Parts: sequence; C-alpha cells; structure tokens
Amino acid sequence: MNYPSNKFLRIHKSWLVAIAEITAVRKNNIFIKEMELPVGETFRDIIDKLIRKEL
Repeated sequence: MNYPSNKFLRIHKSWLVAIAEITAVRKNNIFIKEMELPVGETFRDIIDKLIRKEL
C-alpha cells in the first residue's frame, strides 16, 4: 500500500501513524496524546531516526 512517507510512518504491521500527531517517542512506543502504540521490531530503526530527527 502506498502512502505519503513524509506525512505517515509505519511503526508496526498493524499501525500507520500521522507524523504530525506524534506527541512522544520512546524506543518501543509512540504516543499520540494519551494513546500508547507499540513499535514493532522491524520498525525500530525508523524510530531511532525519528528520535535523532533524521526524518
């Protein structure tokens, strides 16, 4: 499935999130307001880049 990669981020096989809505990031979790979403092992390198602000 195609989606604009500059606006959305796949964090898990079951989760695609809007980058603008992310309120906090941890190594294994993404937060959108009070909702905590898991980050799949396959997608952790993308989260590391997000934390380092390389995206």
